[in-house]
Amino acid sequence: MSQGYVRAQRLPDVLVMMRKLIRGPIRTVVRTLVTRPTGLRLVNVMHRRLSPAWRQRFYYLCCDSTWRVSGRWTVDVAGRPIILPLTRDFPDAWVSAIAFHGYDAELHALYERLLRGPRPPRVVFDVGAHYGLHALRFLVHGARVLAFEPNPYCHRWLHEWCTANGVACELEPVALGDGPAIVELAVPERNTCMASIVPDARARWGDATMHTVTVRQVALDDVVAERGLVPDLVKIDTEGAELAVLRGAADLLRAAHPTLVFESWRVAQARRALWDMLDKHGYAIAAVDGSMPRPLTRADFADARATNFVAEVPPGRVIHSLASDRDVVLGPHRAVPPA
Repeated sequence: MSQGYVRAQRLPDVLVMMRKLIRGPIRTVVRTLVTRPTGLRLVNVMHRRLSPAWRQRFYYLCCDSTWRVSGRWTVDVAGRPIILPLTRDFPDAWVSAIAFHGYDAELHALYERLLRGPRPPRVVFDVGAHYGLHALRFLVHGARVLAFEPNPYCHRWLHEWCTANGVACELEPVALGDGPAIVELAVPERNTCMASIVPDARARWGDATMHTVTVRQVALDDVVAERGLVPDLVKIDTEGAELAVLRGAADLLRAAHPTLVFESWRVAQARRALWDMLDKHGYAIAAVDGSMPRPLTRADFADARATNFVAEVPPGRVIHSLASDRDVVLGPHRAVPPA
């Protein structure tokens, strides 16, 4: 074996070591800067000039829930600014702010494409709204958003961030499922932004201490009937309850065919049930993972490494339109590994 080959083999290891060595000092500098108003503004200006790939690297480098940051952080979506007021009494403020672009970057690219397209969503149901970071993207573009979030720990910050941007988000503090009920919501004590009514989700959190909250559950079809409001986009992130949510939306899926953007854990049995339900209503499913979008077979969906998906009834405005634009899907928004 030649010495040149050995050196070539060792080079990646050297680069990894160098990267690890510089991570600490960079984190220290950024943390020092963001604790001061002028430093936070400087980091925000620099962050807004980063490419999507580097914003994702920045997130993985500086994602630390122990950082307490106070001030104003500005992000943007499809040409519209969004203001995120950060306060030290909001533990998830800093992480949520840099996650806007840095976490699930492929979803951000999808939302940008929808908002810049010829038929941007006008009525959006945000199921599992969390702090409202998905809802805000559509609200600042004039869409009407119903945000479903049963976790009371999220409500204050969702309201404050909407108020800071002069938009009115209609918050429904209920869980969604396959029918009306009173259910128990589990919230991990150390991560109160998370919550689920699904026992499997609680098992994933291990031995974490749980708060429990009793909340009302409703079916999406009942909301549509009562409100007389039909969404053209439904985003679902419910920590394992997607199937129950869609079972409670059978009439909506059959009659209106809204575009669906949803999270699905890598549990083959649950995914096969999801695929069967959506296929029954004529939906195609594609992964939102930075690759060229294509309709997945039942087996492909069950085995997919992705956790975010889009579903639509062909011909739709998402899968086929994205597939025709490689630059949008495979260009600057493609996923990158953590720095």
